[in-house]
Amino acid sequence: MDLAVIVHVLLVGIWIGCIFIAWILEYARHGSVEEHRHLSVIHFRIDKYMEGSAMAGILLSGAYLYLRAPQPILIDVKVVLALIAISINFYCIYCFVMRQNAFMGNQVEVAETYALNQDRVGIPLYLLATMVLGIVAYFRY
Repeated sequence: MDLAVIVHVLLVGIWIGCIFIAWILEYARHGSVEEHRHLSVIHFRIDKYMEGSAMAGILLSGAYLYLRAPQPILIDVKVVLALIAISINFYCIYCFVMRQNAFMGNQVEVAETYALNQDRVGIPLYLLATMVLGIVAYFRY
């Protein structure tokens, strides 16, 4: 297998792992405000140091692989779904950053609004990312 493919798949695995960790953290946030604030800090660090880096690597390695690949319609479908998933995830990261800023300013109601916005978008992201992986696995092998 090509090194670029291996790197791309590893980065996708890291990204999906970050999504599942984030889901677990968000699922556990239904406690006190202080607990929610603490989980928000942890989630922010995961997004900042791991998930964002993985997504940037996915975009770069994916673009490299796309330029080298034959262009059947399946590749285009996969790329469109992946770009939608990554775009949604960038929106979620935006919500997390805004929530973190609201918590730092003791604006709990604003932080809760951003958490709710992320919840409304996060689940479709997980489903879309899973669908992309399914399409890749089904048609790749």
